[in-house]
Amino acid sequence: MRFSTKEIGILFTCIVLDRISKIWALRNLKGGAYPLLPPFFKLKLTFNEGSAFGVKLFDGKLPWIALTAILITSLYLFQTRSQRYKLGRAMITGGALGNLIDRLLNGKVIDFISFYKWPTFNLADTFITGGLILLILSMLKNDDHQS
Repeated sequence: MRFSTKEIGILFTCIVLDRISKIWALRNLKGGAYPLLPPFFKLKLTFNEGSAFGVKLFDGKLPWIALTAILITSLYLFQTRSQRYKLGRAMITGGALGNLIDRLLNGKVIDFISFYKWPTFNLADTFITGGLILLILSMLKNDDHQS
């Protein structure tokens, strides 16, 4: 299974944007919450030691096993699909790698985007969610052709 040059570009763009945003958050959001659209949207630096959206689903090595399984599935199951599917795959992989880099460097993930009562998240989470939406749309529209 190979990524196209375009997919690799998207994947690395996701990683770079995620890293830049997290470095910015670490440098600029240390003083608490910064409301942008009170009470619905604010920037607030938090650290996620859990699995997804701060929820501790597993302890120890299980999150690594789950992340590895997701990446392998993304790499091997979705080989001959549409451009929408490939874009979704690249976004999911880029987002997952962005959060993996955080876990490797810090032992936790940097989150800073907060919408009302939703758990705080980051750009990598946004890329993963957007990629999943693209994959689902591709499956629903039966984009099974290779383009």
